[in-house]
Amino acid sequence: MRSNRRPYQGPRTQLVVSIDIGTTFSAASVCILQPGTLPVFEEILRWPKQANPDAKVSTTIVQGNHVVSVPRPTVPCDAKAEADEEGWIKAEWWKLYLRPDYLPKINGIEIEIPELPPSRTVNDIFADFLEYVKGQLQVHVTSSHGNGESL
Repeated sequence: MRSNRRPYQGPRTQLVVSIDIGTTFSAASVCILQPGTLPVFEEILRWPKQANPDAKVSTTIVQGNHVVSVPRPTVPCDAKAEADEEGWIKAEWWKLYLRPDYLPKINGIEIEIPELPPSRTVNDIFADFLEYVKGQLQVHVTSSHGNGESL
């Protein structure tokens, strides 16, 4: 397949980030625009706690002290004791709280959305998740590109 992309014509190198936040899974990609070169898009394929490379990461988050720590659907068995002891909290399907009430139900289906953790708002959880994704993007760019630190 032939691409219609042209070399980037901007005056300086730029980093472009794309984040897709889904209800159950999310993904992120980057593109480093360098003057005179074709743009190359890279999916983030390594997320903490993944056994195999995958562009998707769970949007379910587990937090201790309001810091995202394990972004996957359940707390691993070996961490359950630590989670209970440290008071970790789990938030899943939180993205659905961002859906405006005025939008019609999808095919009349009523979805029961899990409650948010008591001391957290959807904005808090969204911000924490974006901070987690930002950290992983930073790890990817700095470890995959020779000039990653400067980007």
